Amino acid sequence: GSPLDPNLQLLAPDGSELASNNNFPGLSLDPRLDLRLPADGEYTLVVAAHRRGDGGPEFTYQLALERGAAVMVTVFEAPGMPAAADDPRLQVFLKSRDGTRLYTVSSQNPVTLFTAPGDYQLETRLESVERQVPLTLAAGQELSIPVEYDFGRVALQVLEAEGRLAQDASVRFRSNTHSASASGSQLEVRLPAGSYSLIAAADNITSTLQNVLVEPGIRQELTINLRLGRLDIELPGIEVLAAQGIVLASGEAEVQVRIVQDGEVQPNSFEHRSRRDTAQRVILAAHEGPGVVRFVSGLLTLELPVIVVAGQTISVPFDAPALARQYGLSLFSVTIRDQASQIATRGAQLMIMDAAGRTLLALAPDPLPNTTWLTPGNPQLRIRLGEQEQLRNDVPVGIPTRLLADFTPAAQAGTASGGVQVDIIIESPREGEIVRGDQVTVTGRASTTGPAGAARIAIVADVSGSAEHSSGADLDGDGQEETIIQAEAAAGRLLLDALRRIEAQSPGTAFAVTVLRFANKGEMMAPLVHMSDPEGVPALYTALDRIAQEGNQGGTNYVAALDEAVEALGANEQPGNTFILFMTDGAPGDLKSSLDAAARAGLAGVVIHTFGLGDTFQDEISPSVFFPPDPRGGPNILATVAALGALGGTITALPTPADIVQVIPRLPLLELPEAELQAVEITNVTTGQSALSVELSRDGSFQAQVPVSLPPRGTLETNILFATAIAADGVSSATTQVQVRGFVPPALTAMLSTIDQNRGTLETGDVLTLVLTLTNAGPGAATGLDITVPLPDGIVLLPGTLHANQIVTLEEGSQLRVQLDTLPPPGAGRNSLVITFQGVFQGDSAVQATVTSQELAAQVSDDPFTAAGGDPTVVSATR
Repeated sequence: GSPLDPNLQLLAPDGSELASNNNFPGLSLDPRLDLRLPADGEYTLVVAAHRRGDGGPEFTYQLALERGAAVMVTVFEAPGMPAAADDPRLQVFLKSRDGTRLYTVSSQNPVTLFTAPGDYQLETRLESVERQVPLTLAAGQELSIPVEYDFGRVALQVLEAEGRLAQDASVRFRSNTHSASASGSQLEVRLPAGSYSLIAAADNITSTLQNVLVEPGIRQELTINLRLGRLDIELPGIEVLAAQGIVLASGEAEVQVRIVQDGEVQPNSFEHRSRRDTAQRVILAAHEGPGVVRFVSGLLTLELPVIVVAGQTISVPFDAPALARQYGLSLFSVTIRDQASQIATRGAQLMIMDAAGRTLLALAPDPLPNTTWLTPGNPQLRIRLGEQEQLRNDVPVGIPTRLLADFTPAAQAGTASGGVQVDIIIESPREGEIVRGDQVTVTGRASTTGPAGAARIAIVADVSGSAEHSSGADLDGDGQEETIIQAEAAAGRLLLDALRRIEAQSPGTAFAVTVLRFANKGEMMAPLVHMSDPEGVPALYTALDRIAQEGNQGGTNYVAALDEAVEALGANEQPGNTFILFMTDGAPGDLKSSLDAAARAGLAGVVIHTFGLGDTFQDEISPSVFFPPDPRGGPNILATVAALGALGGTITALPTPADIVQVIPRLPLLELPEAELQAVEITNVTTGQSALSVELSRDGSFQAQVPVSLPPRGTLETNILFATAIAADGVSSATTQVQVRGFVPPALTAMLSTIDQNRGTLETGDVLTLVLTLTNAGPGAATGLDITVPLPDGIVLLPGTLHANQIVTLEEGSQLRVQLDTLPPPGAGRNSLVITFQGVFQGDSAVQATVTSQELAAQVSDDPFTAAGGDPTVVSATR
């Protein structure tokens, strides 16, 4: 009960300290000394206490002395074999009845413990194996206790190969009850008796010896030969700036080298990383015998067979030609020749994609001719030099190839003749379009100052959750700051306003726009509309209004946004001047796939202008953006997305998102350059007739009326139209063509009437005959006729009653169907088709047939007994 915290100190007759204690285990703050005095004499016991307050009557000492007991413990590692006196793996513990550890003695054998009388637990530990002996000690008792183990010893030598000790070897013994490990190639291990598995390892290559029998007191000698050989493996390059040698283009910036033997991957793999490792070779150990060296990098997994010889080092060259043949890979180098016919060493870039559109290497600067790329088969290449780009899809498989990308003017002249590059495209009619009448309107664009064709623009707005944050400005003056989403929509509306002004000043087909939004998915809000279409343009404004009103939709999926935009632009089907205005306030959820999507857009010729809205895009852009490895940070990601698009893409970082309304309407793409043309000539080469009229605008847009030939009877006839643009120099030109089909149209009428077979009042249960008469009164034939008649509930078909007066295909069911190949015009054969069927009248009904053909839009049958046209035939019971 005393609040004192005392301590004891025992001094020998000469004044030296024999023992001291502050807090004895199990006694809280109280001290205790257990010891045997070395000799007779006068000893001094010093009692002191840590200061606790100012003292008082309850601050008392109670000192107790009693005669103790002595226990001498001797530990035997095996019967008759005492453990060493200083055995480092030996510990002796004395515990109280409640398990409190009172004494711990290490590396001492035998050991004598002095303690007070009472009940105790003696515990010994040798090589982590424990023995326990319960004790009851009386005052003055001296007790000798032997503790016996059943250890045996194994002296082990680990060889890498015959006559050669393994370096940095390790061993592990394992039985059902015990395990032990040690390091070294020559060692001795003490183990409890039993049967063990012995696992020896060097260079992470293991070998196992089963059923190693350890007997008490027996020392045995063992030698284990790992039978290792070594492979000196040549590494392929993975650094995109590598100056020479074989470089893997796999989509990843690292390669793993693994040894595979007996179908299992050995644990001693090596990882070679871009820009971090400069190693050209690596040496790995393996078991003797056959195996393969496996190289794993991105989309590439390659294997070279090897034979490992114990005690020898075998050289393994990276045989790229053999791997290319074996795996159907492409192996090529690229030489870039500039405008002066010199090898380009600055300002060049190389991008490699596989056939599935996955990016293997992007924007690698200044690839040297002595770098050889190993890639999946048939890659797609984009080779840039300054403001020019070439697409190559001609890389063979399995054959080492040297590619030349020639940017000299003579090589870049294309299909144009003369000294000036001329471009021309026909926008309407489309290839294979059917033309009704004896002439067709041809529209398109031509230019000598850049690619021809209307500029197709996709406005892409980020509507992720974070885009609901403030844009930083009140754009409409209502006293509240708009969200980022609302600012994006406002910028889109201002862009449309600017395009409408341009259209008013220079009518034609200069611009077409589509509107999209993206979050977890991409969604086209309005399809591609020409700004010259007065009925289509309002849908673009409506789409932007919906984006502003409906708010956020989820995550940030760049892939869905870019892929959907490319599809909405029709960039793959009709290459040309296509642009994505990509607005976002955050990084993508899946970076690698997003970069692949941007590269696919670039492959389709789409220029990507990116706009980073908010703090995410405040950092500096790295001077050279390429991957692998993937770019890090918002600005670098958007810079890479823009660079992966077609040439001309830009990144604009706007820490205040509301500034987007100032930037979007002032983009350079809104400037219409002068086409610098002398004329556009259009000819129907099928008939030899020139256009009746051609209107050519300053920006290169043109419109012409061209005669087409028509067959005498409504079959289709092909007309090939040539359009030639002539530059202002009067010499340079380019020609394109389109194929259309002209025809003489049919004129179909369909009449559906009913006949009551009872020829009296119409009542339930009467049999009706229905007659559908289809007549072609036009000058041309109707082909591919498909007639359907849905049956109402009030008429139940009598099976087998569907008939026609010509050879047709008939189908009966809840809907009747009749198909006819051709219904000729008058004078060319039977121009009427009569179809009859019967049904049982069950109640008032309305019946109407639908007729479709290749030449005409769908039309419906008419009731011949009413004045209205195109109305269904009504069947009613007689009242």
